[in-house]
Amino acid sequence: MKNQKGVINLALPIVIAVVLLGIIAFGYFWYLPKVNENKNANTNQVVVNTNVNQNANSNQNTNGTVIVNGNENVNSSANTNTNTVVNSNTNTAGYETYTNNTLKFSIKHPAGWTIDDASTPNKVWFNPVGTEQLDSIEVETRSLTDWLASFDSDIVEQRTITVDGYTGTQVDLTAFFLQETAIPKDGQLYIIRSNRYIKDLNLLSTFQFTDETAGWKTYISTLANFTIDYNPDWMTTGFEGLQSTFGPNSDVLYFHSQPSNGDYICVDIRIGSTVSNFSLTGGEVIATLPNGLKIYQQQKMYQDKSYPMLTLTRSDTSVITAPNGQLLWVMAMFNCVQGDIGNTSLNYQQQLSDERFLQAIEMLKTFAFSS
Repeated sequence: MKNQKGVINLALPIVIAVVLLGIIAFGYFWYLPKVNENKNANTNQVVVNTNVNQNANSNQNTNGTVIVNGNENVNSSANTNTNTVVNSNTNTAGYETYTNNTLKFSIKHPAGWTIDDASTPNKVWFNPVGTEQLDSIEVETRSLTDWLASFDSDIVEQRTITVDGYTGTQVDLTAFFLQETAIPKDGQLYIIRSNRYIKDLNLLSTFQFTDETAGWKTYISTLANFTIDYNPDWMTTGFEGLQSTFGPNSDVLYFHSQPSNGDYICVDIRIGSTVSNFSLTGGEVIATLPNGLKIYQQQKMYQDKSYPMLTLTRSDTSVITAPNGQLLWVMAMFNCVQGDIGNTSLNYQQQLSDERFLQAIEMLKTFAFSS
């Protein structure tokens, strides 16, 4: 009887231990799936977020496209996870609008900024209040390729950017300016240099090219069935010693600017079988019109003076044929009147960047045949 009681006393702790182990085992196998479920949920959430960021950065690095004045938000800092929204939603309440009628652009900026558009030709300096930082917008005649080559190895990142409908290139730099944007337009290169403020305030979203032909009149030719818009200040007077008038049936048309320091530009249109036809070589096409005509720019020499000459062409010759069979020759250059050629005070580069030359380009762009 004593031995049986000893067995009972020995078995009781064993039973209790087994029960406790059973409770622990049940709890473990009940709790483990919950932990794994939570762990998987957290892991999936991280993966989703990682994929979103990776895809966003991958798209930016692959396409390298930033749209300004559009509705698309993109990551402009592809090397980081910071999303810089570049669009037209910039808060410009209280901002002022700067317009440059010579360089043909406008941009908004905070009130109180100092603006210098007189000290440097074809360049506008922006000086924010209380700083020595200077941002600038400059118009040059060099190519986009030459502009990019000037940075050597200073480019950290390069992307394509669309500003007011025009496609350009934007670079982030290691030295000098933090960011530069270059937009080719009509043979010119608009360069926006930002030490900080144009970039940080997203002022590029407010940049616009102004309408060069606002307020212009339209000439209609019934002889060759075409139209062309012109600056009303250019009409047919102003040549030194020359005045000419023309009507819808005229076969010789002169549009020209008022002379300044003896320099003027003219758009010369000749109609008829006697117009001169010559090959266009050594230049380049700077614009293509909706009707297929092209504006060809080439360098000409007259009396040891270089001139840029513009010619409307359909192929590689100076004469174009109107739908009614009339032959036309359309050109533009400085000091085109006999006796004035070679007397311009402007060198070749000055002529290229002169406002009157740029207006002649805009004028030729409006040339269209009537239906």
